[in-house]
Amino acid sequence: MLGYRSFFRFRDEPNAQEILHGKLFQWLSSKSWDATKLVEGSAQQIAANVTGTLVHVGGDSGDDGGGDRDGVGGGDGARSSRFVFDQHQHSGTWTTTVTLHLDAGGESGWVWFDIDSPEGGPQPKPPRIAGELLRSVTGRDGDHVLTGQARIARRTRATEILQAIEDPRRRGLLFLAGTNDNLPLDKWANYVRGILRDTVGLASAHVLDAETTELVNSWLPATHRIAPGTVRTFRPGVDLDDPLDGVRHRYLTTDRIIRANRHALRGLLAHQARALSTSAPLPRDAADVDTRLRSRLDTALLEDATPPQNLTAATTGEGSLEAAVEVQVPPVSTDAPYPAGLADGPALSALSALTDVLRDLFGTTTVDAATVRSLGALAGRARTTAKAREDLQERMLRIEAERAEAHDEAELHRLLLEDEQLERVQAENERAEAERQLRHVRTELARIGEAEAAWSQPDDDPLDVRPESHDDLLRRFDELEYVEFTGDEDKTHDLDKHDPLGTWAGKSWDALLALNDYCRLTRNGEPTGGVHHYLMDTPGTCHGFPAGAHVPVESGTIQNDSKYSAPRTLPVPTGVAPSGTVFMGAHFRISRYGTISPRMHYYDDAAGTGKIYVGYIGPHLPNTRTN
Repeated sequence: MLGYRSFFRFRDEPNAQEILHGKLFQWLSSKSWDATKLVEGSAQQIAANVTGTLVHVGGDSGDDGGGDRDGVGGGDGARSSRFVFDQHQHSGTWTTTVTLHLDAGGESGWVWFDIDSPEGGPQPKPPRIAGELLRSVTGRDGDHVLTGQARIARRTRATEILQAIEDPRRRGLLFLAGTNDNLPLDKWANYVRGILRDTVGLASAHVLDAETTELVNSWLPATHRIAPGTVRTFRPGVDLDDPLDGVRHRYLTTDRIIRANRHALRGLLAHQARALSTSAPLPRDAADVDTRLRSRLDTALLEDATPPQNLTAATTGEGSLEAAVEVQVPPVSTDAPYPAGLADGPALSALSALTDVLRDLFGTTTVDAATVRSLGALAGRARTTAKAREDLQERMLRIEAERAEAHDEAELHRLLLEDEQLERVQAENERAEAERQLRHVRTELARIGEAEAAWSQPDDDPLDVRPESHDDLLRRFDELEYVEFTGDEDKTHDLDKHDPLGTWAGKSWDALLALNDYCRLTRNGEPTGGVHHYLMDTPGTCHGFPAGAHVPVESGTIQNDSKYSAPRTLPVPTGVAPSGTVFMGAHFRISRYGTISPRMHYYDDAAGTGKIYVGYIGPHLPNTRTN
């Protein structure tokens, strides 16, 4: 069971190979493991109950598997080494895998540690070598430093902290501890280092001083801020524009820190860091190197498993050399004079070569029927063995491809489950708030003598019946007096492939009803203040939609970069814009669902033509995070 994984990059590190290999061999020596016994492609015993295996690709390894492909092999000067150590104990086998990769030039690359522990056994602690390497080279998670322990961050590093939060390439957790003037910074930092001790190589951590805490929080939305006296855990893929995203990034409250056992907190935080590091997908370049290293190791194991035949032994038994005298064919011995016609020429050369082969295989130079048949039998077995090796290697390659595909699929399902859990949290919060408001209204009605009205059922309204599919949703636009659909119906229909129960279609209908009521009020001259203000303060007789799921305007980057603005420039009637298109930055977040995450983009022309035009209902359009 994979219990620990650390992956970090480094760059601009002169003598990186000497540093990394030197630290690794020092670590092996400290464990009394004999690194000098390591042999390329073969498992060797390097200590009692410990075996070690070494494989290389690229560089001078002799790898010929397309080393210049994708910049991961030897064709461009890159080289990779993998060390696999198996410790056999009573509880099971612990396997430590260390992969070192150097890009062309040798000053940049990455380091990858895996520890597999026996099922049901204790969780592995960070190996000492992980911390030693992070002290020897500047490791990076994404574009930012992977800290060996929590560092104090002052004002000059505030921008760096914000960038680390949003870093799209970050794989691991980012722990941020907030401070105010009432907290002794040094003591607080030491406490944080203690509870994060078992996350070395898995996560980065910073303790923000009071000024930096205040400054960083001024840049963050309320849903993502770091309260003084708390430790917030930022997962990868932070979306500061999505209020619901804040739920993903949990924090230890001051009360929890005061009440909880320090050892228990350390175990909890280590578990969170391990869970993410072992499940997060590897970068594509590392996955490519992994595939080639696995293939190289498989080939080496096949060669070990199918050594050359013991040819002498294969000739014993019936038809063996000992039985050669039984064969009634005059033998030819190279000790006797060659027959006439064989004294020179190609025939002599062939006979000489044959006797050399017989000497090497059987220890004899006698050519007779038995030796020739034995030689043929050995050749047949060798051909069968070679074919079996080829078939087995092909099968191993297929299994490896299936493993990679299954891993990718599992990662996709993990992300989709996380999105579904966030949707569930939002739905539960909305339900609880609606029930709270309903109780309040019923209480107030009962207090003024309207208890019967408080418990009465509303009249049926056809608009309250939600569509069952996106096809149904598109057909029901005719029921909306003030909203028109101008977009590509095919893209909307495609959402049904991922929404078999019609949940997204129903939520889109809710948003459309809110837009319809907003536009009606605006046309009637009532002050609405725009769609977002309407959603923030929806009149009691109108349909609403969570304001946190509404984005009134896109960022400047989206608006000004044609790569992002073009997909958001959508059709409208020429009476709205002579060109027949307008930029539709305002949109609703219908749901979170991986890269699909459906969105509804619209243009508010209530003050003009008196209508709202929906130009897009479909998968999330490209932005700076998705591209």
